[in-house]
Amino acid sequence: MNRMHSVLAFVLLSLLALPSLAQNNNPYFNKMLGRWLIQQSQTAQNIKIEIITVQDYIANGAMNQETQYLVTMGSTVVSCVARSAFDWSMQGNLQFQTLRNKKLTPDYLKEDNVNVDDPSRLNTICDSIAGVSDKTSYIGKTDQFRIITLDDQQNTYEYTDSDGKVVRKTDKRVREGFAFYHRK
Repeated sequence: MNRMHSVLAFVLLSLLALPSLAQNNNPYFNKMLGRWLIQQSQTAQNIKIEIITVQDYIANGAMNQETQYLVTMGSTVVSCVARSAFDWSMQGNLQFQTLRNKKLTPDYLKEDNVNVDDPSRLNTICDSIAGVSDKTSYIGKTDQFRIITLDDQQNTYEYTDSDGKVVRKTDKRVREGFAFYHRK
């Protein structure tokens, strides 16, 4: 009977290990490991929004992300920083990311390049940024990305945005952490 329990335990443990073994044998999974930079910018109605993101993909299937939202309105600049944690996996050329937690923190408010001590105004602006970003990302949500090309320098992929439009993006591999790109 003890031998039967041992065999059953071995079979169950082997089945549990299969997904991680499959991940490690996926060439896309191995190429994703490391640090990636994503930068985007858009301007509308004299408001410029820059988004600077650094993602760290770890072999255990975890991904840490730091993002700075820079909002420029005339001579006023507001910075809010989001820190997020994801689980990620690969199936062929499809990548899946599931948001585990996210926290947006007010960073700074500047007018004419001088720091302004107005926590209420800074919080209000960061709360509105959080409201916009939270509409498309919530805890437990899984997003899917289809890798087009992936090498040691860049990752080009496609995904479907919240409006149903297919979007193509390219991220760059970097060595520096978020602090290097964070604008003060």
